[in-house]
Amino acid sequence: MSVRYFNLALFLLGFFQIFAATTFAGKPNVLLIAIDDMNDWASCLGGHPDGKTPNIDRFARRGTLFTNAHCQAPICNPSRTSVMYGLRPSSSGVYGNGPFPWKVAHMQDYVTLPRWFARNGYVTATTGKIYHSSGLPDGDFDIVGPRPGQRMNDLDERLRKELSGLWDFGPQRYDETLFQDHVDATWAIQQLQELGDKPFFLAVGFYRPHVPFYAPTRVFEQVPRDSVTLPPVKDDDWNDIPPIAHEVTFNEAPPPHSWFVENDTWKDAVQAYLACIRWTDEQVGRVLDALAASQHADDTVVILYSD
Repeated sequence: MSVRYFNLALFLLGFFQIFAATTFAGKPNVLLIAIDDMNDWASCLGGHPDGKTPNIDRFARRGTLFTNAHCQAPICNPSRTSVMYGLRPSSSGVYGNGPFPWKVAHMQDYVTLPRWFARNGYVTATTGKIYHSSGLPDGDFDIVGPRPGQRMNDLDERLRKELSGLWDFGPQRYDETLFQDHVDATWAIQQLQELGDKPFFLAVGFYRPHVPFYAPTRVFEQVPRDSVTLPPVKDDDWNDIPPIAHEVTFNEAPPPHSWFVENDTWKDAVQAYLACIRWTDEQVGRVLDALAASQHADDTVVILYSD
């Protein structure tokens, strides 16, 4: 089997050139933060007047903010495959949310991002959603933390019934330390405190603001429903989309635009999405603050992206 590095090497070369102005004594640590389904409503990008992300903004001011960046594909699996393998969907053959890339025959020849780091002397660790769903290729990381959905089983039966439905949204009143993203951030903080002198690659994947739009009640209270600004929506917005987009979006799973209009729930949904962004921003801040307080503060490259 011929192992292929070329595309991934180019990806990493460009990645490290961004930080060429910073001098590292040896191999820098790398902290990769992935946020699921967040658009440009981070306040540093100005996509929505009610978007408030003070921690991401603080990070953006200290680094390089890409304002004209584009995902390789408008759906989770191919987008994350591109990041983790350094391949376009036209090369990987992964266009939808299945199959996982490591189950595609010709993808066995390619080295993933964490394996590239491991082969260059790094300890690799991960928590949360890095690939699509909770799946990981066998042996992809040295240390594996909580996976998406694991901690939700800690909730009692009543709360599990309340948290049903992928397309649901609304405030949640249970202990916020049990929220998946809080659990993942706590685990990442622990790793930053415990990882030693060997260089590390730490990949942290936050699930919100992916549906369902759940966040603690106190975060929803920061975004009052009545003051939410609705984005403009054209009545004929879907008239020019290609057949594959019709196949993906015109089905009975997600409520259509007409349902939100008839039930006057657009403000509720937008409020929920904005609250989820704020909630994830809090978790990003916790991780970045822990890094700043750790022994790794001066020798760690940080990348934050959304799929």
